[in-house]
Amino acid sequence: MKRLKTSLLGILLGIIATSSLAASDLAGQMAPDFALRSSTGENLRLSEYRGDVVMINFWATWCGPCRQEMPLLNELFNRYQRVGFNLLGVNIDDDSRRAMQMIEDLGVSFPILFDVTKEVSKLYQVEAMP
Repeated sequence: MKRLKTSLLGILLGIIATSSLAASDLAGQMAPDFALRSSTGENLRLSEYRGDVVMINFWATWCGPCRQEMPLLNELFNRYQRVGFNLLGVNIDDDSRRAMQMIEDLGVSFPILFDVTKEVSKLYQVEAMP
């Protein structure tokens, strides 16, 4: 189990490093605001979290590593939410029903948002998964 957590942590750190490189021309700027429908049916806006630590994780159901990282991300969220850590999972699938099934199967508790039009993904220059 410890070995699995260590390799999942490595995957997560690699994802964060890759994401940081992809967004390097945005460094030092305020994160672009957006609003998306969430898995609970309400719209969530990034600016509602202003002043908090927020990790935005773009993912898709067809992405194997995305599926692998979900339990670790959920663990991070559950562990650090009480001290101000927020995690927004932004799904880019065309059909949100598959994403809803996956998060239910995996027991994901952090907010999941749906970027069906891919506008937010483009805004954040997401080019690949994970």
